[in-house]
Amino acid sequence: MNILGERLKLAREKKELTQIDVRKITGINNKTLSGYENGVSEPDFETAKILADLYEVSFDYLVGRTDNPRGYSLQTDTTTNDQSKKLPEDAQKSIEDFKRYIYEKHGIKPE
Repeated sequence: MNILGERLKLAREKKELTQIDVRKITGINNKTLSGYENGVSEPDFETAKILADLYEVSFDYLVGRTDNPRGYSLQTDTTTNDQSKKLPEDAQKSIEDFKRYIYEKHGIKPE
């Protein structure tokens, strides 16, 4: 079994859904879903997005780019030697705006 198949099955089971439940919700045939989970075939991008949304996991998690089901871990820089503090105020604001954008893009609420 490949990582995508393993993670699709794990995510489905974690949501306590059967393949038949997934078929009822998404319209994806349970034989097709079984093929995905067993590594016989792979979903197209749109189908993978539907499954990721249903299972509440990130696409990056499903394909093995991260082990965090919610996506990449975006940590705030807590170093005492933060070079961004030396930048002009408008540049610091741009950095904070970009961080906020990345958090929102990956569904993470910044602390």
